[in-house]
Amino acid sequence: MSKIEALEKELYTKSGEGEVVERMRHRTFFPGTLRKFPSSWFGREDPPEKEASKKKRSLLLTAAFFIVPFLVSIGGALFLFIYLGTQGQEAEVKVHIRDTLESGEIVTIAVALRNITSVPLQEVELVMRLPEGSLLVEGQREIAAPSRVTKKGEDLLPGEDRAVEIAVRLFGQEGEEKTIEATVLYRPEHLRARFSAQGVATTRIVKVPVSLSWEMPETLSRGQDVAATLRFHSNARLPFEDVAVRLEYPPGFTFIAADPPPTVGTAIWSVGTLDPGEEGVIVLRGKMVGEEGEIKAFRASLGKFNAATKDWRTYQESARETRIAVTPLSVQLFTGERREGLIAPGQDIRFLLRYRNNTPFLVRNLTVRVFLEGVPASQERFLGTSPVVRSASAENVLEFSTLRILHGGVFEGASRSLVWGPGGTPALRELAPGEGGALEFEVRTRARPTIRQAADKNFVVRALAEVNAAGIPPELAGTALRSEDMVEFKIKTKVFLEARAVYRSSPLTNSGPLPPQVGKTTKYTIVWEVKNFSNDVRNAEVSTLLPPNINWENVVFPRDARMSFDLASGEVRWNIGEIKAGTGVIVPSLVGAFQVSITPAEVDKGDTLTLTQESRFTGEDVFTEEKIEERVKELSTRLEADPLTESREWVVAP
Repeated sequence: MSKIEALEKELYTKSGEGEVVERMRHRTFFPGTLRKFPSSWFGREDPPEKEASKKKRSLLLTAAFFIVPFLVSIGGALFLFIYLGTQGQEAEVKVHIRDTLESGEIVTIAVALRNITSVPLQEVELVMRLPEGSLLVEGQREIAAPSRVTKKGEDLLPGEDRAVEIAVRLFGQEGEEKTIEATVLYRPEHLRARFSAQGVATTRIVKVPVSLSWEMPETLSRGQDVAATLRFHSNARLPFEDVAVRLEYPPGFTFIAADPPPTVGTAIWSVGTLDPGEEGVIVLRGKMVGEEGEIKAFRASLGKFNAATKDWRTYQESARETRIAVTPLSVQLFTGERREGLIAPGQDIRFLLRYRNNTPFLVRNLTVRVFLEGVPASQERFLGTSPVVRSASAENVLEFSTLRILHGGVFEGASRSLVWGPGGTPALRELAPGEGGALEFEVRTRARPTIRQAADKNFVVRALAEVNAAGIPPELAGTALRSEDMVEFKIKTKVFLEARAVYRSSPLTNSGPLPPQVGKTTKYTIVWEVKNFSNDVRNAEVSTLLPPNINWENVVFPRDARMSFDLASGEVRWNIGEIKAGTGVIVPSLVGAFQVSITPAEVDKGDTLTLTQESRFTGEDVFTEEKIEERVKELSTRLEADPLTESREWVVAP
């Protein structure tokens, strides 16, 4: 029998049936194929117990499809957790720096790296974080250290040690701690993931080789001018670059001037480079007010100032305290319980003067005197004793004809001062221990300060009060029973805005019928005039709104006037910018004009028509830093400001 015949016999005899069925049972088919073919050669279905077994096997396969990937992911996460939990076991990082140092000193930071495994560490990278404000020293060059200093290195072989060094200058205050962090990133051979190890070291600033010292009186009288000197000196071996000095003033101190003048505001001086052994000096002048016995603290700091971000970093600080002296006799001036502030032109000022006996003894025969000034702030306080000087300066701002003195006081013409004495004020004859009293007077500021020259600007009203006692008790023999106080108030500037509508008296050429006629177009000119008295003004602008029936002709005067019109809102703006004090007083007024037109309708016959809404001036007083706003009423075809027109030409004709 041939091999083919033997195979046919095996396939087509009953003795081979069971084996074929068994083979079919263990073969793999796609689900669709399994549904198409019977489970036996003879078309019989499996018994119920076999069908249940098949369903159970299918469920197990489905569960395995979802569970196996889940277990794999859990296993991977567990591996990463265990491996990452032991990261740093392959590499060791140590940062070495001196425990203490001087601010601004050059110091070497050494970072030691070590591979403590038996496999190479590849893609090695060192990242260092230095304290803010540090400088990297590279040869003769110093540069600001970035937030992260990165250095890439070669592979770290098993057991290999390596050291990386950088030179830096660290700055800070005395006692301040500085932290240096070093992180090494690496990839163990045969792994794709990168890992890291970290080292940290701390050093402390024990000395700042820069000194700050104050020269200032230990006690000050209330209202006294303060003269203080700040000295700063470098004892460092290297220069300090981009150095600045900042002063912090106590409440009640008013800055007047300094030599050299501040670089930013009234409190920051840019020094630049402070070389070894170099000394700098700042001479400060100001005025101090406060309660008797009050402690006033001045603070100076030397450091680095970032003009862009306004951030300040301190290297060295120094403070100096002074005290407001308690005088045997005290006097204080107020206006409405205020000792400083702003006064408007034409305002009535009511001064209150309080005096007090601070001794344990009876004091007799007191005299109180007050000098008044209205002068530019740049002028020295009460120079000399000449009444002529006081008279001329005071009357620039004050109307002495409105002066009213209460409680028996009089005005002394020779000294131009207000005087209270025992003869007119009985309360001043005797003043018991701890006893005090009050005096009052009023005066009005001029509605328009007198301006004669460019220097007549930034006016202030100053009042200087003095109290003296002629009757000194024996226990205080040799003691000067005298005290003084001064207050100063800034005068606001006065801005005048005039708006007028004209036809013939115009800087621009107008056209059209006058009076205006129905259906015909007439052009008018709107003129703005601005005057400014005692203080410079910035960000000045005049604006108005045009009614919907008024047209903007896009013609302005002067030609370079920065005037604009917004069609959507109907707003006209004149951007003036800066206006000097005395504009319209000692120099010509500012004048700007623009042209509009109107075509009256039938319903307008016999009426005057509105050309603009109210005009509004806005700006900022440079001296007082106060916002300024002035408004004038709306303008119409009623051309009252044009003397070349008649009233019959103001209303719409048929």
